[in-house]
Parts: sequence; structure tokens; C-alpha cells
Amino acid sequence: KNKKKKNNKKKKKKSLLAIESGYRSLAGEEKGNCFMLEAKASFPPSFREYLNKTGSFLAFKYPGLYRHLGVRVLTKRQVLEKFLHKSFDAEGKMSVDEVMSDIKANWSELRSPALEQNLSQVEFVPQTLLRDPHLDYGRAKPGILFDPRHPLLKELFGRDPVFPGAPYRSQEWLEFLGQIGLKKDIGARVFLECAKRVEGLARGGNYEKKSTAGRDTRDSKKGDVAVDVDGD
Repeated sequence: KNKKKKNNKKKKKKSLLAIESGYRSLAGEEKGNCFMLEAKASFPPSFREYLNKTGSFLAFKYPGLYRHLGVRVLTKRQVLEKFLHKSFDAEGKMSVDEVMSDIKANWSELRSPALEQNLSQVEFVPQTLLRDPHLDYGRAKPGILFDPRHPLLKELFGRDPVFPGAPYRSQEWLEFLGQIGLKKDIGARVFLECAKRVEGLARGGNYEKKSTAGRDTRDSKKGDVAVDVDGD
């Protein structure tokens, strides 16, 4: 009896170790949630660590067998399209700036409508004042910020924390942000914002921001900057 118990314990221990080591079933729905990384796909350490924690990727050990079993091999672009947005919400120490720098450096290869859409919905750009790119007002989506190189936008919105902050203030970063939503031209939407600002100035409004320096001025529900557009 004692020997039987010991053998059962050993079997149980082995199965637990197998689970802890990351063994997965490739049957049914589980197969659809398992992927392999393309061999040449490389990511910054913090993002790779996040991918490992998702439990969605198999080690590139038996690629031929896994392919035969129907496991999809994802390219770097496909991984970012599928997992990038989730990674920003995940708990952990993923370096947002590290990941974004890697994307920017490889943008010509990675660019796709799906990835552009993902990036436009993520609050990753430091938002700050025109005069001091190092002041901290939190992070915002690219599409609610203005290009500090545009003379009219600088003139009308220069007192508000609606410009990209460091390190996203360089020419290279601004060009990249302009491709994923940064307001750099006077289109219909921006024209209306400018018109409201001019109207307020005509009424004698000063357009001081509603929050004091150093506070995040984004609306917690909408993710937009709280600016007094009526000058009241």
C-alpha cells in the first residue's frame, strides 16, 4: 500500500511539474489560443516577458509538428496587432517607451491599418505644455494632442498641456505620431477646435487650464484633455 501511495505521489508530482513547465493541450478551443513566434521575430525584453506570461505561445521546439497540428505561426506585426493593446493594460513592468521605440524603428516593415488603429487607441504619449516638454501631465492618445511645429496650433493652444512631451518631442517622433493620429493639419475637426478657441479669445477668455500644473488634465472617462473652450 505504501509503495502504491508513493507511486501515485510521484505520478501526481510529475503531472504538476508538466503543467507548471507550460505543457498545453492542442485539442479543441485550446488549439486556437496557441501560437508560435516566427523565428526571426524579436521584441524588447519587457514585451517578450509579457508574451511569455500570456501562456499563448509554444516554444519553437517542434515547429513542423505544431504546424501539422494547426498551430499558427505569427509574424512580429501579427503579434503586435493581436497583443499590443492588451499589454498596455496588463499588470507588470513592461516598458512602454521601450516597446514604442522598437515599433518606430521598424515602422516601415510593421505598418498596417490594424496596428495604426491599435496605436491610436492607446494612451502612451506623454502630454505636456509647449514651453516645457518635461512637465508631467500623464499620458494620452496621439489623436488628442497637437503638433508643436504648427504655428497656428502653437499660438492658440500654447498654454494647455496638449502637446507631446519628452522623449516624443523630437522630429523623428513627431513624424511617427503624425501617422497614427497626432493633429498636425487644420482639417475639419481641428478647424472647429481652433474656431472655438478664437471665439473664446474674442470674448476675453484667457484659456487657463482647469487643473493646476503637474496634474493630469485628462477626463478620466473620455481620455481627453480638460480645456475651457468657451473661455468662461
